[in-house]
Amino acid sequence: PVQMTISYMLSSLFNVESQPDLVSLLNENEELRKISGFKNYIPVQSTFSRAFNNDLFHDPLDLLINNIQRLIGLKQVHKYSDINPTIMNAISKGYFPTSIDGSLISLSEKKFTYSTRGYSGSKKKSVPGAKLFLSIEPGTSFPVNYDISTGKTHESSVVDPLAKEIKEKNLKNFEKSFDKDLKLLILSDKGFYKQKRFIQWNEEQISFIIPLKRNSFKKLYPNLRDELNSGNENKDWRIDIPNSTTNLRIIRGFTGRNNKKKWFLLTNVWDLS
Repeated sequence: PVQMTISYMLSSLFNVESQPDLVSLLNENEELRKISGFKNYIPVQSTFSRAFNNDLFHDPLDLLINNIQRLIGLKQVHKYSDINPTIMNAISKGYFPTSIDGSLISLSEKKFTYSTRGYSGSKKKSVPGAKLFLSIEPGTSFPVNYDISTGKTHESSVVDPLAKEIKEKNLKNFEKSFDKDLKLLILSDKGFYKQKRFIQWNEEQISFIIPLKRNSFKKLYPNLRDELNSGNENKDWRIDIPNSTTNLRIIRGFTGRNNKKKWFLLTNVWDLS
């Protein structure tokens, strides 16, 4: 079951469209075969089908991620890891950055009871399958937490309980590894964008960084869009939410040729630049 679980995760990471394609990939790639734990042979495709259809991967996946995290804390793995300076800067200031995203894995509706139609970003259309929501610690790409649901499940309905579980359960193992108290910092795309969620996270002492949606806070600040698009320097704006103690920060930066392309982020973090 453990080998099947790792293979299942690899199929998601490499956007493998079918179980026969997964078997072919493992046969052709020795490194991936070793990572999966298959030493002498690769099971036939029907073996993978039976494993996935009977949900045999759920318990091993829990065991795998939990044991990895215990090992991280016990061995203080991050002291020996080459971590991106930007991530290390956040950690040095007491933040634990983790990215959360969902991916749809194509599965037959006839063989899998939990397979329902959902949008596949890689195929850019609706296909039957299941959703894998994965939280990754970007410094070392270690898994933090996960959730599996039907294909029609929207990622926005999963992120709040996942964030709560990370804060209450998973964070302690990474605090042991870094030997310091850490505050959860969620890095996500616009799929989780919701003003009520930002207020809730702020009240729960969960930090976040997310791309700013167009026309955000238009009713609250009618001239904000004009302000954001004027000027050619890096700049911050403070957004005060009515009837709340939440203060949000909009960050503007530039990228591309000659730094002409603007980008905007929304966050409740004030001590990172």
